[in-house]
Order: sequence, then structure tokens, then C-alpha cells
Amino acid sequence: MGATGAAGSNGSIGTTGPTGAAGPTVLTVSNTSSANTLTTTVNSVTGIGVAIINSHTLSMAGNTLTSTVNGVSATASVVTGVSNTSSGNTLTTTVNGVTGTAVNMINTNVLTMTGTTLTSTVNGVTSAGVNLAALDSNIYTTDGTLSGNRTVIMAADNLTFSSTTGNMIFNPSSTGRVGIGTASPTNTLSVVAASNPLYLGGLQNGATTDSTLSILNGVVRKVSNAIHDVIGGLSAGGVTVAPNQTSGAYTGDSIILPPGKWLVSVNMLMEPLWPLFTPSNSSIWMQSTFSTTKTSQSPTTDIVGNNTLISGLMPPSSPYANLSGSMLINNASGANKVYYYATQSSFASGSGFASGSSGASSTTGVGGTTLTNAVSLVNFGSNASGENTILAIPVQ
Repeated sequence: MGATGAAGSNGSIGTTGPTGAAGPTVLTVSNTSSANTLTTTVNSVTGIGVAIINSHTLSMAGNTLTSTVNGVSATASVVTGVSNTSSGNTLTTTVNGVTGTAVNMINTNVLTMTGTTLTSTVNGVTSAGVNLAALDSNIYTTDGTLSGNRTVIMAADNLTFSSTTGNMIFNPSSTGRVGIGTASPTNTLSVVAASNPLYLGGLQNGATTDSTLSILNGVVRKVSNAIHDVIGGLSAGGVTVAPNQTSGAYTGDSIILPPGKWLVSVNMLMEPLWPLFTPSNSSIWMQSTFSTTKTSQSPTTDIVGNNTLISGLMPPSSPYANLSGSMLINNASGANKVYYYATQSSFASGSGFASGSSGASSTTGVGGTTLTNAVSLVNFGSNASGENTILAIPVQ
């Protein structure tokens, strides 16, 4: 065969040819999958199965989950809600709305004391030891100091302190007090009850040298037997009392009474100026009392009751007479107190005295001697006669 000749030039475009016959038509298409294989059937012709998932990876970053399938990634939060609740020793957890089974939080708890060291073991885990030596304030092993007021509520129970040979000692400070039946004790020991707050059993007979106790406004004090009877002091000269005297005078006598109630008795000699007698038809009535001052002869307010005066009568034609009586005095001051003996008014009656006179108009003395204005009572309250006495006796 010889060589190919050169190509000729392009001819002109021809006319459109007739329409060809119609190609084949797709009548049915279906896909089926089994496991990871996809099969397509077209017009009953089934193709070769291919893998549906060619690649699939899961990854976790924090609470974010990432899924990548065939190179396409999607993300979502793993946990959207978590809550814990406890009741007693039980813990319940709810995650994404799903509640788990309740469990015990503390399964075991053991305290162990070794010497003064305390350890706690919870669920098998042991804590570091704590030394309690510095905290030990047990009153049975060591002394201690209250940090504030404390109250023991006994209700109907008894609180008993018992000892074989030991002592129970209360040692309050100089301002501290012990109250029984009172929350506001006023003395070192205050015992208060509706009635009979104090009972002492087993008391023995005492000696004559023992002291006794007195109670004044509830306060108990020791009274020495040496001052059971108190004798007043008398002045050397006494005082002169004129008839119809309207004001009192301090006699110079007094008595010192310890606290308490005292029955005070007075016995005084009444005598006119010697050697006179009272007139045969006249007499003198004289009053006396105790005062708390020398300058004021008013009866002391410590006198109990209305008996504030001790009086006596100097009868007619008498060289002597006796003034005697007693009164109750209550010294509530809490200390020794001085009471001053004083005269009060004197009342002269009878024709032997001029009206309003301070003495006698005319009096005949011993031996017929006539003396004028001389029937005053002299030496009243004096210690010279040996008959004058002021005596006090304690009473309940």
C-alpha cells in the first residue's frame, strides 16, 4: 500500500438529517441497604453494592463530642445537666434528666483515741491526728475557767455530790455570793424561801462562853454572851428638874445598844433638894424618855409601840420616890447605837405650889426651917445615890 495522500479541504455543511429513533427509557430505580452496603437497581438491573460509611470518627474535647462521617463533622454537648441531692446519708445524682440509684455517702466512720490524739477514719480513709491535750477542760481531771454564764437545768432530777473524805469548797471572791432560792444574793450566802428557809440538824449544847446568833431583817449576826445584858452609863451629877417643867433636859446618862430589839428598863431616884419634903398637899409627876441626840429630847423613833415615856410620881410629904418602867427599843441600824436618857415634862399639882411656879411658895423643912422655891428634884440620873440603873435585855 502506498502512502496516504494529503487531506482535502472541508466541504460545506450538509443539511440536517432525519430524527433518529428514541433512546432507552429509565422506568424504575430502587436503593437497598444491608449493613453498610448500598445497592441500586435501575430498570431491574442491579448495580454493584458500594459502602455507605466510608469513614467515621468520634472525638471528645471537654464536654463537646465530635462525630465525623465520610469527612462531614457534627458536634454536641455530652452532658447537658447534672444535679446531686442528699437526704440523711443518701446521695442521688441526676444526669441529663436521668436519675441514678441512691448510694450511701458515709459507709463507715470510726473515731480512735490514742493517748490525747484523736483520729477519724471515714470510708477507710484516716485523717491526720489531732492532739486534744490543750482542749481538755474536764473538771474531773483538770481545773478550768468559765467563759460565760452557765445554767444546769435539773428538771425533776437530783444533782448529788458525794465524797468519802473530801471537802466541798465554795470560795467566792470578795464580791461573789452564793444564792439558794434566789438569783440575786445580797450576802455571801443568801438563803431565801417562802417560809423557814434554814434548818440545822444535829445541833449540840454549847458552852457558856459560846456566842449566840441574832437575826435582823434576815441577816444573821453573832452576839457575844458578854453583851446579853447591857448596862447604861450614869453621869456624876445628874440634872435638876423643876416643878411644872415644860421642856426636857439631857441627864448625862446613856446606853449603847447593839443591833436588835432590847427591853430597856429604868430605875431612878426622885429626891427634892435635901432636907426638903414635898408639900403635904402636893405631888409631882415626871416623865422621861430616850433620844438619839443630846440636844433634842424627843423620843427616838426606834421605840416600838406607843410606850415612849417612862414616868414616876413624887407623892406628898415624901423625901424620896422612885421612877421606874421599861420600853422596847429596836436598833435596826446594823451597828451599835447610842441612846441618850432625858427628862420630859414635870407636872406639879396641889395648893403647895403657886400657879405656874417653878418651885414651892412655902415649904417647911426638917426642924421647922422655912425654905422658899426649893422643891425642885435634884441629882436626877446621878450615879451618886447607888440606886439608879439603866439596864437592857435582848428580846426576840
